Amino acid sequence: MSEATLRRWLAKSGHGFSGILLNTRLERGLGLLQTTGQPISEIALDCGFKTPSHFSDAFKKRFGIPPKSIRTVEA
Repeated sequence: MSEATLRRWLAKSGHGFSGILLNTRLERGLGLLQTTGQPISEIALDCGFKTPSHFSDAFKKRFGIPPKSIRTVEA
């Protein structure tokens, strides 16, 4: 299946490619926050975000808490 076909199929199903990609990146970031000691800025870049602040904003919008709260809750 070509990328264009996949994007059209996702759009018809109500799940846009960019939304799925963002959610996947955030879920990976959550997992790294919970299981590693990597700095949040490094996790943000590893997950494909251009800046740590973009990661933090998107994370808070998706999960309702900032990424640093994951670390303080588990500490």
